[in-house]
Amino acid sequence: AMDTIPGYTPPVVVGYINYGEVDMWGFDASLTAIINLEMSLDLTYSHLGMTEFYNPITKANDPINAPRHKAGMKFQYNPRRKPFTASLNARYVDGFKWSSGIYFGNINPYTIFDLHFGYEINQYVKANFTISNVLDHRHTEIIGGPSLGRVMLLRLQTKF
Repeated sequence: AMDTIPGYTPPVVVGYINYGEVDMWGFDASLTAIINLEMSLDLTYSHLGMTEFYNPITKANDPINAPRHKAGMKFQYNPRRKPFTASLNARYVDGFKWSSGIYFGNINPYTIFDLHFGYEINQYVKANFTISNVLDHRHTEIIGGPSLGRVMLLRLQTKF
């Protein structure tokens, strides 16, 4: 792990700081619109009032590892007389600074689209197919983690 950042030798001792009492604020909002008996639209938004903590040891600001703005959208189709469902989801995450141990840097803003399809084979078995990150927008969600691309998942669900 010592070579994670080329040309930078991290300190030998890495630890975590107890910041003591921290006051922060933010808000979450959501709105659901029922278009008709088979379609709905969900919108979400989150806001953080701060993005850094004051570090009393270094006398500098450390990031809180979270974006100031996040937003989401979900369009869902559930036909009443057909055995399938579908939804389109979108997620926006604002860029932010990241720091954890020897890992630090900037997370770039990203927007991701996902598709979900479900099919009820019978009253006991349902198949679900999900395509996450449909447009294959390569992005990083945490420093030190992999670059994420498109993921496809097929799931069979049963009930007794």
